[in-house]
Amino acid sequence: MILISKEEWPRCKRCTAGLVRGANWKQYRTDYVCDTCTKIDSKNRREANYEDRILAMYGVSYAALVDQFEGKCGICGRSQSIFRKRLAVDHDHLTGRVRGLLCQQCNHGLGNFKDSIALLEKAKAYLGDSIVAAE
Repeated sequence: MILISKEEWPRCKRCTAGLVRGANWKQYRTDYVCDTCTKIDSKNRREANYEDRILAMYGVSYAALVDQFEGKCGICGRSQSIFRKRLAVDHDHLTGRVRGLLCQQCNHGLGNFKDSIALLEKAKAYLGDSIVAAE
C-alpha cells in the first residue's frame, strides 16, 4: 500500500478542498469535484431547468411571475419568503392561462377540490353551517 501526503491528494477544481475518497469524493468520479460543489452545481442546474420549463410552458419567467404577483400566495396572501418550497404556478388546465402563484397548501386544496367552484361553494356552505350548529 502506497501512502501519499495530504499535499499530494487531489484537490477540488472549484473550492480547492483536498479530496478524500469515500469522505467527500466518490471513487468513481474522475472530474475532481468535491461532494459539496457537486451538490451546489446540481441545485443550480435544477433551478435553471425550472426557469426554462416555466418560460417554455407559459411564455413568462418565474421571476417575472413573482414580481407580478408580489411574491405572495394568491389565496392566503403569505409571502414566498416564509416557505421552504417556491410558490407553485397556478394555471387553468383547459386553457393553460396562468392564474397566479399559490403556496403548496393552497395549491393542494384547489387540487383536492378539482378546481371546481361548485365544490368550493359547497365546502364554504358546509363550514358556515357547522359554525351555526356549534353555537
